Amino acid sequence: TMAADGADQTRLTRTEVGDSIDPRWSPDGSQIVFVRVPSGGDGDGPQQIWVVDASGRPGWGMTTRSHADMSFTSMTAEDIDAVVLLEQGAFADPWNTRDFVSELKNPRSNVQLLRNSRGTLLGHVVFWVVLDQVEVLDIAVAIEHRRQGYGRLLMEHVVAMSQKQGCNLISLEVRRSNEAAMALYEGMGFLPVAVRPKYYAHDNEDAIVMQRSIEAIHGESHGI
Repeated sequence: TMAADGADQTRLTRTEVGDSIDPRWSPDGSQIVFVRVPSGGDGDGPQQIWVVDASGRPGWGMTTRSHADMSFTSMTAEDIDAVVLLEQGAFADPWNTRDFVSELKNPRSNVQLLRNSRGTLLGHVVFWVVLDQVEVLDIAVAIEHRRQGYGRLLMEHVVAMSQKQGCNLISLEVRRSNEAAMALYEGMGFLPVAVRPKYYAHDNEDAIVMQRSIEAIHGESHGI
């Protein structure tokens, strides 16, 4: 038994959490986390982890030091107002309430929310899974929390979930003028493959279509 590093608490057994994940303690010792152990690895280094945030909701987080208190949850109807407010602050032509309600009803759609340990909504990402391909439709970070790596964290989460669902290709569109976003995507292995002229109705700006191939992780589900 330990204190801040997990003492005086009972670890879950491997049979309780599954064969492909390893139970560990969060960095502050306050909660159990389930760390996926890569094939042939020991689980050290940055990993996605299953955590419980301050509101008691479970979700995927990261073990990286700077993002250790982050967690992901799927959007619910109760989240829509906060998501729309964040969206409106992020874009000149934001999605509206009807758009997010529609995504919630769409079986192909997945809306993931990124929160910190205090439950503050930092960003969201919307993507569709169609057969073995994923299309990212919307990604936004709260304006007051930008330039802290949350956009990349959201995209890394999409990649991880896509792999676990057996997908092998991720596509997205980005404004031609959004050089920062394109640099982020290129740094993650996305390549420009096409141009959609005047794609954005708000100002007729072109969209650059970018894609990335990924290696699917077959045979895993674990509720994702």
